Amino acid sequence: MEENKIITFFAPAERATGDVIQEESKLFHDGGLFENLSEAVPTIFLILNEFRQIVFTNNRLPELLGLKSSECLLGKRPGEALNCAYATVNEGGCGTSEFCRECVAVRAILKAMKGITAIEECSLLTKNNDAINLKVWATPFTLGETKYTAFAVTDISSEKMYHNLQRTFFHDIVNVAGGISGLVELLSSPNTTATRQEYMQMLQESTKKLLAEIETQREMSKISQGEFNISLDSFSSLNLLKSLISLYQPHEVARGKSIIILPSVQDTTILTDQTLLLRVLGNMTKNALEASKSGDRVNLNCFEENNEFVFSVNNKNFMPKNVQLQVFKRSFSTKGKERGIGTYSMKLIGENFLKGKVHFESDEVNGTTFFISIPKSIAN
Repeated sequence: MEENKIITFFAPAERATGDVIQEESKLFHDGGLFENLSEAVPTIFLILNEFRQIVFTNNRLPELLGLKSSECLLGKRPGEALNCAYATVNEGGCGTSEFCRECVAVRAILKAMKGITAIEECSLLTKNNDAINLKVWATPFTLGETKYTAFAVTDISSEKMYHNLQRTFFHDIVNVAGGISGLVELLSSPNTTATRQEYMQMLQESTKKLLAEIETQREMSKISQGEFNISLDSFSSLNLLKSLISLYQPHEVARGKSIIILPSVQDTTILTDQTLLLRVLGNMTKNALEASKSGDRVNLNCFEENNEFVFSVNNKNFMPKNVQLQVFKRSFSTKGKERGIGTYSMKLIGENFLKGKVHFESDEVNGTTFFISIPKSIAN
């Protein structure tokens, strides 16, 4: 074992030396039945030593990573091999950062190391902002007197994304369609208290919203597949914030709450994709409203900093630490099972498409503020 005094926030940081890794690897690379059987498995199949390091992998993982050989993967931990965004946050590597406390895959491995078979689903965010949903199997076994973990991984991202998008889409569509149905009933009632023109206007707005929801679903499907084409617009930052208020102040989640633009706002002209930026800020605003109580307010701002434009959305509620560590994972949500598209899409759209940076700050004094910093011109 390597001498290691590295601080860890979760799993042990110690690792086996390179020589030990090579010796352990030889036990499984025998060119015989074991290797042949592992290649017949359609999933990524790893053998991990007692320090959670890879000592064997079938060809599924090198193929996924575009590698000609698995040699460079030996000694790495699963998160390091899969390019997890948090695998190098702490010096101890995969499993040792604060973020790793909430990683279901690490927990499954630790269970296996205690002799307990674990089957879990987890969400992994890569350094390229790719969200991967995985199903993992961690099975303990002993070879001689040494404990190992057989670790199998399969990518279930497509089915998860499809299911979540469909669920969110139909939920929103049903809500809007229900409102339209109610308005039609009011229009057909002889005992209406408002004018027919008022109901017609409300019906027209609801129909526009229905069409907007359908268009949103189409956009998100394209974005999730990396097929969305950027459309550059030149527009006022202040007008964009005013549009946010127009869109979300009448929303049911804003009932009893207010959305304001801070006096310190800087109005400037921005060249970027207005639709995508509005989508990011819209998710931030809706989340802030959902986290607020009646009587609270959500603060919007925009200012120039370090040659970038920064938009911010603030609410007074503080996020617990375990929530902060998982915010940008796809499928993670505090609102219930099978939610969590919004915060992930902020990161995906804001960074991969708008070439900006999405982050947040949360403390008990200032509440929670989400930021998106974007270049002055995405064309640069």
